Amino acid sequence: MSKKILLIEHTTAEFVISRLQLGLFLIEKGHEVFALLPENDVTKYYDDISEKGIQILTYPYDRNTKSPLSNLKSILLFCRLFKAHKFDLIHSFKFQPNFYATLGKLLLRKIKLVLHITGLGVAFTDKNTLKIRFLRFVSRCIFLLNFVIADRLIFQNPDDENDLWLTHFFCKKHCVIEGSGVDIERFDKRNYDIEKIKRELGIEGKTVLTFISRLVWQKGVRETIEASERLFNDFSSLHLLIVGKIDNENPESISKEFIEKYKAYSQISFLGLRSDISEILAATDVYVYPSYYREGVPRTVLETLATGVPIITTDMPGCRLTIEDGKNGYLIPPKSVDETENALRKILVRKDLEEMGTYSRKLAEERFQNQIVYEKIYTQYLECLDA
Repeated sequence: MSKKILLIEHTTAEFVISRLQLGLFLIEKGHEVFALLPENDVTKYYDDISEKGIQILTYPYDRNTKSPLSNLKSILLFCRLFKAHKFDLIHSFKFQPNFYATLGKLLLRKIKLVLHITGLGVAFTDKNTLKIRFLRFVSRCIFLLNFVIADRLIFQNPDDENDLWLTHFFCKKHCVIEGSGVDIERFDKRNYDIEKIKRELGIEGKTVLTFISRLVWQKGVRETIEASERLFNDFSSLHLLIVGKIDNENPESISKEFIEKYKAYSQISFLGLRSDISEILAATDVYVYPSYYREGVPRTVLETLATGVPIITTDMPGCRLTIEDGKNGYLIPPKSVDETENALRKILVRKDLEEMGTYSRKLAEERFQNQIVYEKIYTQYLECLDA
């Protein structure tokens, strides 16, 4: 029987990248699908989403707001939308929309609510300042409210599931589904002319390291650049691509001065924000992602797996799920330039990078591809609707 399903995201770009295919999967299942997206950035993508049969609703969103009035307005708007459209099931992603949806569900108990926990974020880093401890306490309180009110919570890794309060009391309400899925057709380097891509990027004949992320310290950008810098004399063909932009709204954003320091290096290219990630990954020999942010399962790492590229990343929640150490890459301790350098040296002298990349691809096909992940999510929907 057809159901009305609402998907909620905190940016429209994130919806297009990570949730649009889920929406199309649900349409194929015969359901009516809506997307609730921030009104400030929906225009750019409106036609691309709506022409695929997904109906768009909007809400005001400011991720940095501390105004109780602003948050209250958003919560009341969620309630009005939920009541007006009579959705059968709502699936929300990201911390702030999850909070709004939870309070909306509190007032409209008949709605089935699924919350997706895509990482615990900055409050659960290993910093122990008074501010971080306070944020962690508040976050745990909100997550506990989510557990009480929501019908189902989906975690992307078991560490996040275990780091919150009283999860064992709600064991029937939560589960782990690794990652958000990845398009294994789009992210397959066999579909691309790699030499052409390298020519266009000006890196012909180079051994390419790639780092893709928002440029914040916790994603490991400093460790990536400084470790690579140490290798340039020993590996003259090495070239590092840094893809992403400075996140000026994030207090952990790297400084412009840090980037300027390395812009003169001929073996480093800062590419900024790009839309051709699949092509860049196809031209990549080793993906480097020494993040110590509390990820769910990093999307770019999943895309790299599907592309068929070996990976160096940290032994952190989410990241560690993507690596079988020595087979498709290496796990390293977080916050260590030395360990990043050592792992790079180890992988760059190996003669079997292609075989390592094949193993990455195998993991994507067997565990992380869209069809597998979406079927698991859909099973959770059916259990909620039948309850």
